Amino acid sequence: AYSVYSLDNDRIAGGYLESRSYNEFYVRNEIYKQNGFVYPGRLTSYLDFSHDDGFLFEIPSLDYYSSSYNYNVSMFFRNLGMNSIFHFSEDSGITPVSASLLNVDGAVSYNDSNEYYTLFDLFEPVSSGEDYILYKNPYPGSLGYTYDIDTFSSSVSGDVFNNLNNLYHDFTGEDVFIKCRREDKEADPVDDIKYAWEITLNPESGKHLFMYISPQDYFDNEMQGCNDYLYFEGALVAFYTDAPDRYIVDLGYSDGSTLNFLFETDNIDNEIYFYSFDDQLFLNSVGRLQESGLFNIEYSEKGINATVRAEENCNLAIFLPYENGYTIKVDGISTNYDSYAGCVLSVPIEKGIHEIQISYFTPGLKTGMILSAFGILCFTLSLFAAENKRRKSVTKGDRTGVSESRVKWNI
Repeated sequence: AYSVYSLDNDRIAGGYLESRSYNEFYVRNEIYKQNGFVYPGRLTSYLDFSHDDGFLFEIPSLDYYSSSYNYNVSMFFRNLGMNSIFHFSEDSGITPVSASLLNVDGAVSYNDSNEYYTLFDLFEPVSSGEDYILYKNPYPGSLGYTYDIDTFSSSVSGDVFNNLNNLYHDFTGEDVFIKCRREDKEADPVDDIKYAWEITLNPESGKHLFMYISPQDYFDNEMQGCNDYLYFEGALVAFYTDAPDRYIVDLGYSDGSTLNFLFETDNIDNEIYFYSFDDQLFLNSVGRLQESGLFNIEYSEKGINATVRAEENCNLAIFLPYENGYTIKVDGISTNYDSYAGCVLSVPIEKGIHEIQISYFTPGLKTGMILSAFGILCFTLSLFAAENKRRKSVTKGDRTGVSESRVKWNI
């Protein structure tokens, strides 16, 4: 229904994809493959794939216009501080933590500006062209990880950094985002906005700083728009003029000096968060993430085969969207599955090394095929019945006509 409605309102995926755009991206995709970015690896590219769907080019990017309209996936991305609302998601706001957890192989920048900042600080440049630079992520994760307790689901909030900490902690036991000490003081807005605060930060030296504004105005107040602006020493460093268009903003490294910001908003309930990122702790702990992940992963038309090593009885979160239709076998035995984070698959695992098999069959497809075949059979039989009836009618009519003509002739 939404798709039909959109036809008259130009809202499907932002319009048609131009052939020039398609061809350019196809050529780049071949370059990505030469540098090791191959399906089913994930690539973050700062593109709006509502226009250039990565799946069209065998790049299952974090940017996508969801073919399945899986709302839980969109919510999961938004809770990680990425720009995501309803059926639309993109990779704006991705951090080293979310990049590794989601097994992003690398990133591509299409201009000289550093769109990802700390991502590119940690990623390694591997190739460049006239209008792009390709980076490799030396800390990719896996398709799934072992965990004990799903603390992420029980503590999701508008504080996306706390969400990221809980997600990362579930798989590594570490918290890598640190809430900044701050002082807030009411101030006069410099723009035509209702509320303003002067915010003073005292961040730790050498740490990367991030900011996020929780858009409560959009999600709690009947989807009403709101303006939010953040100034640093008089210069505008972040602004949101459309409430759902919210994502983590990288503010760069701190040298330990006091920082003064001016935050303006139309909604007093919109909370602004400042966090620093402990990149050294991340580098020291990301190995545990990789050790807890699936390995020896093989993809085929039949599904996915992989191996996992569990240090104790636990659960395995598999980063495929949770829905009915999967068959998951552990050492050849079908196992019931649940969800992790309300979004991805989760299965119980006993201590030891196990072989995992994952396959998927669309729910209702078999029933639909049977009903369709039955419908075609009934339709075919009805045609035969109608034709048979018509022939009998014609034959009867012919016989009646001959008999009557003979009677008249004899007379």
